[in-house]
Amino acid sequence: MLGSGVLVLAVFALVVLILDENLDAYPEGSFTGTGLTRLLRERGFRGLVIIQSANDELEDEQAYLAAGADGSLGKAVKGGAKSMLQVISR
Repeated sequence: MLGSGVLVLAVFALVVLILDENLDAYPEGSFTGTGLTRLLRERGFRGLVIIQSANDELEDEQAYLAAGADGSLGKAVKGGAKSMLQVISR
């Protein structure tokens, strides 16, 4: 409540995309999570993007971040949802 009697409410919406790095091939062509991330960022997407991949070495994560992702998860996520939330909250 502000001194003038005006109530200010802030509403935050958080969009989180978890993309597989190696997406299936479609008639239009093959897609990667990093390629889709680049496209989304070029078009102004501001939500969180997490790449999930069996390729989870340091150099892989660096490539995901360079493409505009906010983080990455290996396919064998130890700790389940708690681990996912830790990556998202970074």
